[in-house]
Amino acid sequence: MFKRNLSEMTPYLRQLIRCSDEDVAEIYLLALTFRNIYKRSSGIDLFNPQEAIEKHKTIALEISSHIRDAQKSTLYVNAAALKMWLFTIRSVMHDQLRPVGVALWREIPRGFPYVRAAAERSYQKTGVRFDITDCGMVPLGFESPKIETAI
Repeated sequence: MFKRNLSEMTPYLRQLIRCSDEDVAEIYLLALTFRNIYKRSSGIDLFNPQEAIEKHKTIALEISSHIRDAQKSTLYVNAAALKMWLFTIRSVMHDQLRPVGVALWREIPRGFPYVRAAAERSYQKTGVRFDITDCGMVPLGFESPKIETAI
């Protein structure tokens, strides 16, 4: 199971590293929107993955199902956003995957400055407003360490 999960997560991380900051913002926008909708409907906050797992033992299977649905509908950016949550959950469930999960979330903040513009572009295309509540957050335990600089 570990090797299969790692074999899915590692190529995803490589692709994320190669994405432009604007593309990372699109992925984060959709991941954030899913989190906000999911939190409202279930009371489960994906930004607290340990608690999410405790409240919903099969959350990884549920998210995997959403990913398959998105891929079948050719909504590949949606699938990429959902994979952020799946891989986050797996990283909490399996300590060996934790470094890859942390590395994924280290890439996401470079998209933060572009999320609002991505939301506006999406609104202009679709007429749907995206919920960007808590924009700029990352899951508990996946925050990048602050680097102190000498003055």
